[in-house]
Amino acid sequence: MLKITSDGRKLGLDPRLIDPSFEDNPDTKLNRCVENVARIHAETAEDRLTQIIFCDLGVPHKAAGEAEVEGEDADDVKDKKSIAEVESLEEKCDFCVYDDIRDKLIAKGIPAEEIAYIHDAKTEQQKADLFDKGSYQNSNNNRR
Repeated sequence: MLKITSDGRKLGLDPRLIDPSFEDNPDTKLNRCVENVARIHAETAEDRLTQIIFCDLGVPHKAAGEAEVEGEDADDVKDKKSIAEVESLEEKCDFCVYDDIRDKLIAKGIPAEEIAYIHDAKTEQQKADLFDKGSYQNSNNNRR
């Protein structure tokens, strides 16, 4: 039953979560999200607003060897990870939703430097800094 439910969620978002070789259908929820983000970006260009996208399917894979830091034991590494990272229920697969969204937004003219992954924030402090940067720069009309 859980497998059926999981596969249904994946298909509802984008069939490439089941098999990355499937066609990139423009009518998927994923591609509609990209269209909405690009539209909002264009409509609010003057205000330089921040948009946040969350997805618990097709998340970025951790880089090889990222789990351990030289000179630190496993408990120290775990202590420095964000709560979301430690207690994550995010399901991983071969197709990365975040990379697909980023690549399509860049293709639509959104600068790569205006796109950030929460997954790049390895600690709670880095996560807070990321949100503060967006809020601060957003208020100064420098960032989305």
